[in-house]
Amino acid sequence: MEVIGDDLGAFITNAKNEGGVPEDLPVPFAHTPSFVGSHITGYDNMLKGILLNLTQGKKKDKTNGKVNIIPGFDTYVGNLREVKRIASLMGIDYTLLADNSDYVDAPNDGKFNMYPKGTKLEDAADSCNAEATVCLQSHSTTKTREFIEKEWKQKTEVVSPWGIRGTDEFLMKLSELTGKPIPEELEEERGRAVDAMTDSHAWLHGKKFAIYGDPDLVYGVTSFLMELGAEPVHVLVHNSNNEFQAEIKELCSNNEYGKGATFYPGKDLWHMRSLMCSLSN
Repeated sequence: MEVIGDDLGAFITNAKNEGGVPEDLPVPFAHTPSFVGSHITGYDNMLKGILLNLTQGKKKDKTNGKVNIIPGFDTYVGNLREVKRIASLMGIDYTLLADNSDYVDAPNDGKFNMYPKGTKLEDAADSCNAEATVCLQSHSTTKTREFIEKEWKQKTEVVSPWGIRGTDEFLMKLSELTGKPIPEELEEERGRAVDAMTDSHAWLHGKKFAIYGDPDLVYGVTSFLMELGAEPVHVLVHNSNNEFQAEIKELCSNNEYGKGATFYPGKDLWHMRSLMCSLSN
């Protein structure tokens, strides 16, 4: 990523011309002027930069029949493994952009492996020829989706697979894009999840909660907790924007459990502490 005034394109070209970097080695970079925004802005810029670099000159006249899945800024690799499991159960040919589940959470087997498994460079390079791209987050993929739609002429979809409703939307979207049916195994798992949610009502129904985090995370968790009958009281998002504020307010106002929620854009955990202290007093 650039610091103010850095000409990264020239740096990389000179390094390759002088033999400091192999000619065929991909060197993606991202423009981050003055480091505007938050970590999700940086994630979005870097993902766009990687895809731009890897897919240059790779666009073909026909699709490869795959579906790209972009998790977004998600630090819990268990979610990636679940997405891969679901796609595999449905028999979907997919490319995860990108799969860090194994090299972030590699087993301790006594063997050194810098980058175990993950998404292959050739698969990422061919992602521009997919049928469509499904993003599991909206606000951490804004520029990437714009790039995909404009440069690849590829359809993008955003679904948030949190809770029953969100997961239903994700499965139905995958089925719509690929023509693959939702397997009975996943339908049975859904029924068990609904049963567990029903059993949890004594502990969660009517309970009040405060939540803090990134926009997509807060939206998904709030939606799921309201499915359980919990009631959001304070919703804090330090890197919020007008679009997200409209989305989270609509989500809560349309749910009987969310009508009492208050929203605090641009506020952090210290502000949450103050809110919680005022409640305790």
